[in-house]
Amino acid sequence: SERTFSAFQRLKTYLRSTMRQDRLNSCMLMHCHKSITDTLNVTDIAKRFSSANDLRKGHFGKFD
Repeated sequence: SERTFSAFQRLKTYLRSTMRQDRLNSCMLMHCHKSITDTLNVTDIAKRFSSANDLRKGHFGKFD
C-alpha cells in the first residue's frame, strides 16, 4: 500500500492542475490494477469509443 500511495502522490502532483478529481481517481484505479489493464486491447477500445457518434469520428478518425 505504501508503493501505491507513493505512485498516487507523484501522479497527483503531476496532474493536479489539469485534471478533475473523478478522472484522477479513474487513472489511479487503472494504475493499481495494471496487471489487468495491460491485457486490454487498446485498438478495440479506441474503435468502440470513436464509433459511438459522428462527432467523435470527426475528431478521432476511424480505426480500421
